[in-house]
Amino acid sequence: MICNLPDHNLQLVDVNVLFDDFIEVDILNSLKEFGLLEPRIKLKNSDTLKLIYHHVTWKVCEHIKNNPKGHVVMCIIKNMPENCEILNYCKQEDLLKALRALYKKIQHALPILFVELDGINTITEFCDGIKQGKGECIEQFEKILSIMGKRNKNVYSLKEAKQFTLKYKLHFLNKQYFEELKVKSALMVR
Repeated sequence: MICNLPDHNLQLVDVNVLFDDFIEVDILNSLKEFGLLEPRIKLKNSDTLKLIYHHVTWKVCEHIKNNPKGHVVMCIIKNMPENCEILNYCKQEDLLKALRALYKKIQHALPILFVELDGINTITEFCDGIKQGKGECIEQFEKILSIMGKRNKNVYSLKEAKQFTLKYKLHFLNKQYFEELKVKSALMVR
C-alpha cells in the first residue's frame, strides 16, 4: 500500500488499497444507514456521491496530515483490490470512474497530488522497479517528480476549498483544517 522513497522525501500511496483498507467500510455503513446501499449503489445519485466524497476526502486528508515521512503522492492503480466488498453493490468500472472524477476535484481544490500509474499492478511492484532501475518505472517516477515541481508553484486558496466543501457538504474541511493540510503539504516539499 505504501512505498517510502527517503532519497526523495516521498511516500507513494496506493489509493485503491487505502480505499479498501480504511474507507470502504465507512462508505458502506453510511450508505446502509441512509438506505442508499441496496439493491445497487447508484453512483449518479447526489446523496450517494456526497457520502462517498466525504469519506474519501476525509481519509485521504487525514492520511496526509498524519504522515511523518515526506511528501505524499496518491497513486491510482488500474484495478481495485479483488476483496472490495463495495464491488458487490456496483460495477468496478463505474466505481473507478466516480473515484477518478473525485480525485480530480480534490486535486483541483486541495494541495493533494493524485497520479495514475500505467501498466503497474501494485505500488510494491512500482517501487521495486524504481529501486532496480527499470526504465518504465523510472520514466513514470520522473513524470511524478515533474508534476510535483509544477504543482508546488500552485497556490491553493481557501476559496476553492470552500466551494468544494459547500458543494459536497464536507463540513470537516474548515479553514483551520485546510490551513493545517496546506502547511503540512508545503513543509513536506522542502
